[in-house]
Amino acid sequence: MKGVTCSRACRTSLTRKRNGGRGSGRPCGACGEPVTAGRADSAYCNGKCRQKAYRRRAAAQPTDPVPELLAAAAPFATAAPAGISQALYKALYRLHVAHLRDHDLQERVTKLASMNPDRIMIPDTADGRRLRAALRNLRTD
Repeated sequence: MKGVTCSRACRTSLTRKRNGGRGSGRPCGACGEPVTAGRADSAYCNGKCRQKAYRRRAAAQPTDPVPELLAAAAPFATAAPAGISQALYKALYRLHVAHLRDHDLQERVTKLASMNPDRIMIPDTADGRRLRAALRNLRTD
């Protein structure tokens, strides 16, 4: 395609013309109707459905991720299980101790939020997946 068109805009236009504006044919992510217009990889019927889906996702997120993080961190904070990185263990332990002593958790939560949950070592168990999800929720807030 790069040799056929003169610019990125022309390439996009040509791709859409070849698709014929038929859409993806998949069900809309918000209303469930088949997507019959737009790009071949369209996930939503139109802008209204896309916005509706965004608002549903935003409403589904918990307002305060710290209680979930404390619950998910409990199995890892008391003893260093195999398969967890040392930096993560230390941060979880310090968060756990600060919580038990009723200290301010903000500094500890900030440290955990700075860690990339996809790059640190966490075991692939039910507890590990729960902890990884809790850490991801920290980063999106």
